[in-house]
Amino acid sequence: MAVSHAPLVVSQRVLRVAATCACWLLVLAGATTFGFFWAVTPTRWYVVRATELIAFKNTLVLDYKFANSTTGKTTPLLAGSVSFMLIWQWCATLAVALGSAGLLWLAPDDRLTSTRSDKKHPSLVAAMKKATMRARRLLSWQVPPRNLWRTLLGGLSFLDLLLILLWLGLHVLWMHETTMRVLDNRRANPPPPKANKTTAPPPAAAKKVLPLPEVVQNNLAKYYGWVARLDILVLFFPLPRCNFLHWLLGADFATLIKYHRWLGHGTLAMLSLHGITYMSIWTRDGILVSMLNWGMDAGVNRLSGLVALCGGWLLLVTSIPVVRRRLFNFFLTAHLTGALIFMLFAFMHRKDIATWVMPGVLLYLLDVAMRTVQQAFNSTTVTATPDEGPAAATISPDGHVLTLSLKCDESMTWVGSDTVFLNAPAVSWWQWHPFTLASSSASCPSPGGGKRMVLHIKRYNRWTKRLISRLATDATPVKLYVSGPYSGANRSFLRAYDRHIFIAGGIGVTPAFGMIHELIGQRRVAAEGGAAASEADGPSGRVSLVWVSRSLDELSALPPAILHEASRGKDAWLDLQLYLTTSAEQSNGAPASAQLDAIAAAKDASPATAPGCFAGIAARLRPDLALRVGCPTPAARKGSAAAPAAPLLAHPYMFSPLLWAAAVVLCFVGAFAGLLCSQAYDAHKARTVKIRRDFAYVGLLQFAGLAVGALLPPAVLMLAAHTWSDTFSKAASALTHSASKPLSIDAFLVRGRPDLDAMVRALSLGAPTASAAASGQVPVPGSDSGDGELEELRVGLFVAGPPALVEAVREAGARANGVWGRAQRAYLDMTTMTHQL
Repeated sequence: MAVSHAPLVVSQRVLRVAATCACWLLVLAGATTFGFFWAVTPTRWYVVRATELIAFKNTLVLDYKFANSTTGKTTPLLAGSVSFMLIWQWCATLAVALGSAGLLWLAPDDRLTSTRSDKKHPSLVAAMKKATMRARRLLSWQVPPRNLWRTLLGGLSFLDLLLILLWLGLHVLWMHETTMRVLDNRRANPPPPKANKTTAPPPAAAKKVLPLPEVVQNNLAKYYGWVARLDILVLFFPLPRCNFLHWLLGADFATLIKYHRWLGHGTLAMLSLHGITYMSIWTRDGILVSMLNWGMDAGVNRLSGLVALCGGWLLLVTSIPVVRRRLFNFFLTAHLTGALIFMLFAFMHRKDIATWVMPGVLLYLLDVAMRTVQQAFNSTTVTATPDEGPAAATISPDGHVLTLSLKCDESMTWVGSDTVFLNAPAVSWWQWHPFTLASSSASCPSPGGGKRMVLHIKRYNRWTKRLISRLATDATPVKLYVSGPYSGANRSFLRAYDRHIFIAGGIGVTPAFGMIHELIGQRRVAAEGGAAASEADGPSGRVSLVWVSRSLDELSALPPAILHEASRGKDAWLDLQLYLTTSAEQSNGAPASAQLDAIAAAKDASPATAPGCFAGIAARLRPDLALRVGCPTPAARKGSAAAPAAPLLAHPYMFSPLLWAAAVVLCFVGAFAGLLCSQAYDAHKARTVKIRRDFAYVGLLQFAGLAVGALLPPAVLMLAAHTWSDTFSKAASALTHSASKPLSIDAFLVRGRPDLDAMVRALSLGAPTASAAASGQVPVPGSDSGDGELEELRVGLFVAGPPALVEAVREAGARANGVWGRAQRAYLDMTTMTHQL
């Protein structure tokens, strides 16, 4: 008698839904709490008028049991206001982080499920979906003049404009509230009237009352710095590579770094106003030199504040685009040095800085600890010879393109265009360079076949040139350390549409390769599930790839799986167009076929033909050469020894986001313990003095205690996890190649450059496939729904490569779309990537 598992499945779904709702509640509660108190902390309501809240804060004093031996007063370990600040900052951040990790853990493997469906929805649901779609389009609309904002800010969407206006509005509100507090206090305590003949003079011991303009000026200078602490609080949130904001917002590292730059400029503007205003006042009063002594009586160390401001200016000057892009190594060194100076001396400037700015700093320190441990374990050796080891390399005949194939842990998942960072000590022991992945974890579906991350690296800068030259000229293995992969925003790009267009130039096609392999994996799983599963879950729209290259050698990186799908004839769902921009004269007069033959001959004769499904196919581009379609790892050659077992690459949070969540908890708990230790030492030292004259050591203690407490516990946890994984992991077994019929790129290769404006117009107008192919344009894949709502058709357009190509397509697409789409036009949702960071 068959046993039904339906009740068990239903209960599991109910538990999953309940846990998901609980995680979302945790995220929303934490984010709302953090945002509310971040906005109202400088206001008069928070400081003066919220009497019940103020009374509650006063009950949170964490006392120190020893009294001052000189004055008889007790020194609190944490003041009530500081304790409450730690609650809403640290606990709210921890709640959002844990909720995000839980959502990531509970989320199903939605890479194989399309979010778009043709099922009819009720009118209310359809209206809500349409309103949401229009709102997203409006937020992503690029504000004109687009070229100006692109030059100044790297682009300005309507959402960016709203965030900038929100930042400005909050700062105006905060400065208004702090100034009004001063004026309210002055009104409540007016100065005594001036002495005259009828009134007695004030007592000689009476405190001198400054004129109101000077009071306002002094307090403005003070509160510029007070408000800047709120900017530093959120400044570090976009920095971690393994970041819960990536998971919640679907944003990639490069997008969040843009907001880090903007926040950095705003923070330094406020701190510059703080420091320059104070120094102008002291210069006017003739006390500048005396005020900049080390160790003052006012609770601050002013000289350390000036040093911190200089460190901030170093950050600002060395991060301008011309320095960052042309002298990246200098920028990175100066940025790390400036950040260390800025934070260390800021802690020494005021002893309460640490309690204001730490949540974002803790997440960044956690990311550094996890990356450092992972990088120590995630290492492999690479040579440019046939190799069955954990890494294989292929160098193109002209030496311009290097392809790496790195074996990964079976539990690892990633999407094409996710990012990894590489370090080669033989080239530079401290430089780490990011690269996008050209493979997908779903592209090797065979059990036990092993997963491989594939990267295409072009000779672009000094580091890549030295790496390729080292592999090409020296047979000694090169050791590589790998950090990542780190999620990008393109996961949502794959799920949001069932119609995709990829336009790429040069080696910028790498992320498109990975995403197309993801779509191939989706269709393969849908096909294995039968027709019903294919219609319900599998992607049904067509996919187009337009690749513009100046070199046939670059075209050698074309994966055979993509060429196979494009060569299916009438059954093909993938449209492939290859544009070779090099003229016959630039190619020494040799026709394309002859160049292909030359590349093939060089490939056949070269010993550096690395195995793997993405590397070394230039020799097979001729019609008489066969392509091996699939995603195998290299089969063992006859007479060669088996490759030794080696540690496999793994995620920085080690197979499960729950381990990352545990590391976050340890990081925050350890940092709190470090803060209490530094406060206890400070309180113990305060028992021996009557007047505190130097607070710099307090910030130094906090800096050390927080750093050690935040770094050590998660580092120990990740060290143990990586050691366990390294001990029990096993190398995946090899697969055999699957043969396919001979393929040719002759039908896809076009000489010259594409007409980008005409191409985008054809996309937005929904040009039919036949006419578009005849005119060299790319059609909108798929067919119209037939309901007359062509304006609601959404097409995912991914553009990557040289900045000129990306900007041309983006500008043409913005003109075609309008604000949120036009009637009788398809809306092009564009995602762009360029070589510039």
